[in-house]
Amino acid sequence: LGLYPAEDELFRQALEKLGRLFSHPLTRVLLLSSLPPNYGDEASYGWRAHREPFEQRGWCYCEVSLAMLAKRRGERVLALTAAAASEAESASVLVQRCVATRTPPVTPASFAAKISGMSFSHPRDDMPLVEALYAAGFSERLAQVTKLDYTNLRWGDAEAEAVAAVLSSGAATSLKSLDLGANAISDKGANALTASLEGAPALSFLNLLGNRAIGEAAAAKLREACNERGIKVYV
Repeated sequence: LGLYPAEDELFRQALEKLGRLFSHPLTRVLLLSSLPPNYGDEASYGWRAHREPFEQRGWCYCEVSLAMLAKRRGERVLALTAAAASEAESASVLVQRCVATRTPPVTPASFAAKISGMSFSHPRDDMPLVEALYAAGFSERLAQVTKLDYTNLRWGDAEAEAVAAVLSSGAATSLKSLDLGANAISDKGANALTASLEGAPALSFLNLLGNRAIGEAAAAKLREACNERGIKVYV
């Protein structure tokens, strides 16, 4: 990729740490999620640009998925647009306007299924590489994280089931606190979380307060499972 072999080696070393960089709780990730109007004009840019939407690009999806794993503060992931940048009076206003929609973490298996229909410049080489990089980043970050805060995100059962799948994978071995309060989770999501608790052996706190669609039967089942494992639960 570079002019010299040493540059190629540095790139290889950096690529191996992709997951660590994007998923770190304190790094800020900027998503260039919209393209200039003339991006497809070869005369303007000197090359034939890829016009696939941001959401359909495999490398972009990998980076976004890693960034969404464990960051606590929404402003750590920003979806930058030209309109927001031109209208912002200050950097703080820009940050507020560009906070990306928080998506739930995905397991490596779900990730692999998702990217199978996405765009890559070199699919044969890139797809297995991206799968491996995400799997490595997922395993490393989830093994370290002790708290996941997903409060007030308007998440429903689909997102709760995604979180449950992560717990069931056994990757979150150090997770002590999981906060899903003030969302829109119902019995289906609560039941999925109940079934996944065995995969989080260190979990000691679980909050589901504010999820008003959870019925008493599902709540009682969750409380019982948490009590058996010494987990303080609010539902």
